[in-house]
Amino acid sequence: MRILGKSLSGVVVLLLFAAGSWAGKAELVRTLKGDAANDNMGTSVAWIGDVDGDGSEDLAVGAHFASNSRGLVRIHSGADASVLHTLNGVSSGEKLGRSVAAAGDVNADGFPDILVGAHMASSYAGVARVHSGKDGSTLFTFPGKGTQ
Repeated sequence: MRILGKSLSGVVVLLLFAAGSWAGKAELVRTLKGDAANDNMGTSVAWIGDVDGDGSEDLAVGAHFASNSRGLVRIHSGADASVLHTLNGVSSGEKLGRSVAAAGDVNADGFPDILVGAHMASSYAGVARVHSGKDGSTLFTFPGKGTQ
């Protein structure tokens, strides 16, 4: 995306508001930026549960134009914003990270898992994948049925 001639990598800004109020002063907690121009980091964002067991809920952030539109999803620690896992798209143009969501503990290993979408994969039919919160590996793949 270009605004006023500048190419944007995307950004996620985490703010902390006083309890019970969206109006009023907010404290800047973290800023997460994309790696390169036009990554579109922050296209999708979801709190996914405590992946690393530190007591803080962790955050999945999609960048569907990253890496030649393969896309990616980064799992960030809710405590310090460090990158816990990076989930990369499989093929050019699939745009992984267009959607992200908490999946619960799908494989019953004690770690919350992540549901990610790649809406342009498989000849535009799209795909949804469930990734392990423990190590980022792909647990399940659900291909779309239609084509464009």
